[in-house]
Amino acid sequence: MYKSGVPTEWLACAERWRDLTPKRPTAKRMEFSCVLAAGRWLAQVHPEVTRPGQWTPTLAAEYVAAVEGDRWRLVCQPEKGRQWDVRKTVQAT
Repeated sequence: MYKSGVPTEWLACAERWRDLTPKRPTAKRMEFSCVLAAGRWLAQVHPEVTRPGQWTPTLAAEYVAAVEGDRWRLVCQPEKGRQWDVRKTVQAT
């Protein structure tokens, strides 16, 4: 279920990081979850971005604006079938 909505390349990089990082288990789980949430957001708002190497400062700023705008629940709860309202995300930046 945690893989739902995450681009394949993004997920592969995230899982590799999770498997190799020396961080403690709790920190690892929290950060992994955040990386997957960013991947879900990208899949909805910028489907052309499928791997971490395509992440830019502009995308980061847009993502922070979306998260700060309290829209993070839509990405973190994909099982509820909610979609991003792209118009609201763009207005937040």
